[in-house]
Amino acid sequence: MRTHHRAVAPAAALLALTLAAAGASSQPSSAATARAAGCDSPLTYDVVEVDARHRTTRAAFVALLQRSEPLWEAPAGKDIFRYAPGGKVHVHLLFDSRQILENRVAAADAAIAKLRERVDRQKAEMNDQKKTLDTRKAKLSRQISHWNARGGAPKDVFAEIQTEQTAVNKLVAAANAGVRRYNAAVARLNATVASRNALVRSRGSGESQLGQAQVGGTEVKIYVLKGTAKDEVLIAHELGHILGIGHV
Repeated sequence: MRTHHRAVAPAAALLALTLAAAGASSQPSSAATARAAGCDSPLTYDVVEVDARHRTTRAAFVALLQRSEPLWEAPAGKDIFRYAPGGKVHVHLLFDSRQILENRVAAADAAIAKLRERVDRQKAEMNDQKKTLDTRKAKLSRQISHWNARGGAPKDVFAEIQTEQTAVNKLVAAANAGVRRYNAAVARLNATVASRNALVRSRGSGESQLGQAQVGGTEVKIYVLKGTAKDEVLIAHELGHILGIGHV
């Protein structure tokens, strides 16, 4: 009995999400930095709204804003923004369908990570089974060829060969079952990846607006937090609009 390994297509590649609004980058441009450096005194801001559905506290959001400040201040070499209760700029953390979509994508990413781990583990186990099986089959084949060349094996040796043949057949059945489990896991992984990518595509061809601020205005609205350092980039991007800097 032969062990059959069905070819399995690799999991589809994940689509990358662009975290910041169009034109944002991890560092402001030199022209934008120069403009920011021209500020005579720090621009104060206050957090006036935090939607509880974000599952973060006001204090944690303030800390996030403060971690965003150096993206402007370090290149400019001066204090540009400062948190102050009652500050001139009002920052809102809002919750809507954009965050709901991000949460669903994040949940899918977590599921994909677990499925990939399971697939990798099953593949390793399957390869180990195959190595063991190939070794046993090769040894059995040599024994059979040896005794066949001599016209047959003695009774006791023949019985041993039959016992080993039965054991090898059981290993083959177990290996084939492992292949089926592996292929089923790959199918689940691919289906989850496809579902995740469909969620990303549902945003449309344009970049979803994750934050909003009018150039030279006093209101900043943040719609999506992802729990990564890219949140700081998004906030710094919107703060740049408050400074009077458009998309660069």
